[in-house]
Amino acid sequence: MTIKINGANQSTTPGITSGDTDTGFVFGSDNVKLSIGGTQKIEVDSSGQVIVDTDRVKIDASGKVGIGTSSPSHQLHIKDATDGFLRIEGHNNASVYKSLYLGISNAATQADMQYPGIFRFYDSEAGAERLRVQENGGISFNGDTAAANALDDYEEGSWTPTVNSGTCTVQSAAYTKIGRYVHAHCRIHSFSGTSGGFHLTGLPYAIDNNVCNDQNVGTAWGIGVGSTGEFHFWSQTSGLVTSTHAYAGGSSNYTVINFGTTITGSSNLLIALHYISST
Repeated sequence: MTIKINGANQSTTPGITSGDTDTGFVFGSDNVKLSIGGTQKIEVDSSGQVIVDTDRVKIDASGKVGIGTSSPSHQLHIKDATDGFLRIEGHNNASVYKSLYLGISNAATQADMQYPGIFRFYDSEAGAERLRVQENGGISFNGDTAAANALDDYEEGSWTPTVNSGTCTVQSAAYTKIGRYVHAHCRIHSFSGTSGGFHLTGLPYAIDNNVCNDQNVGTAWGIGVGSTGEFHFWSQTSGLVTSTHAYAGGSSNYTVINFGTTITGSSNLLIALHYISST
């Protein structure tokens, strides 16, 4: 192959070429460009900035990489006029390819990503969606598209149990909320109430009594709890969410747990509650 140094040093006729006179290197002021077929494809300047195919790919002087943008704002910045897709692909020794797609879409422009406004993780080998971040929030799994089935909340925290009569001392209280399901527990003692039915209040989230009305929502056990040592809570507000109470005892078919008899100053209760919240 013959190397020629006789071009006009521009994209269509580079300064250094081979037998192909429109393909070669163009030298400028503190930069070098690669021209292919008469079109500039790569430019490297004195700062180390690299531009590929007229800003389709750019590595700026700070090391940020832009794909589809000439002004990358992050270490890797991918931009598309309508849709953004990232595909990571590998294969095993049998050359069976497996891909992970991550996409943000406003239009159905790719077969595996035809869902507007969502993120999807797609297994191309199995031909199945594995995880989806839904358009209005929440995560669903294995191709489930129903918004009602999306996991849209997880939290852990503490809460302050109170009682409807007198006071009590809270030794510990914590809860975990997954979606609308709440599991709360506490240890309370040193009650000052002397009469009336025992209601536990101050729950971390209100009970949805459209779902939980007249249902068992928890258990208490401990010492100094009359002769039973254990009792249950049920939720009852005539089907309406009007309080955050968990009622102890029951209706006319059950024995109501009362202050001054079952619950006294020496009672020490360990309580576990589980219910569907209203939010």
